[in-house]
Amino acid sequence: MSLEESYRQHSTGYTVGIVCLLLVIVGAIYFAKGRSKAVKYLTASVRHGEINSTVQATGAINPLTTVPVGSYVSGTVKYIFADFNTRVQS
Repeated sequence: MSLEESYRQHSTGYTVGIVCLLLVIVGAIYFAKGRSKAVKYLTASVRHGEINSTVQATGAINPLTTVPVGSYVSGTVKYIFADFNTRVQS
């Protein structure tokens, strides 16, 4: 069977296959061009006003994270001028 005879017998199948292939190619191009690499931002105008927020609660307040603080000093420590939970500056 030659290609011409095959096409005459199955012309509808070949046409549907070609149309599907074209749709896949067009869809791939559409999605490839639709995705830009530029960052998209959502902007809004600034509104000035007062913040009215109150919290009423009882109980203990616990930190989200704790950090161990220490020093690597050789020798004898004579004085420490800071107590637990004392703010210090360097």
